[in-house]
Amino acid sequence: MANIVGSGLVAVVALQVVSALVEGFSYKTNEPQQVATGDLFHRLGYPFGSLGTTTMIILVVGVILLSLPSYLGDDTTPAQDRLAAVALMTAALAAVVLALGSLLAVRANFHVYDESQRSVPVYVIVQYASFMIGNLGTGVLAFFAAMQVMGMRGRK
Repeated sequence: MANIVGSGLVAVVALQVVSALVEGFSYKTNEPQQVATGDLFHRLGYPFGSLGTTTMIILVVGVILLSLPSYLGDDTTPAQDRLAAVALMTAALAAVVLALGSLLAVRANFHVYDESQRSVPVYVIVQYASFMIGNLGTGVLAFFAAMQVMGMRGRK
């Protein structure tokens, strides 16, 4: 059960990441937010603003569940091992893409202020700093955990 639920959680996050990328690539030049010079980084970053720390925590929980059979010494079938291996690689990749997407999301929001020639209020800077701490910190944990579990499962 831990392999299935863990893999399912990783799959949900992976689908969110793919959806964010598709959304970003589907915007026209001045979209989103009617930015006149909406470059590719702006368009790709905007959808990642909705994928916050909660998404990363779901990824971490999925990796933890995938580690349980190894920690508990439970026997797994070859099919379960393959599923877990794919899910762990997907989790590591999703963590990296989400972290990069978070950087692009903050850039996209600062880009809107720059385009409108307004200064960024201090509370907005604090908000984005908090967003980055949550996403980058949890992303590093998710990536590290996925790599550790891959190594742990390989030693069994």
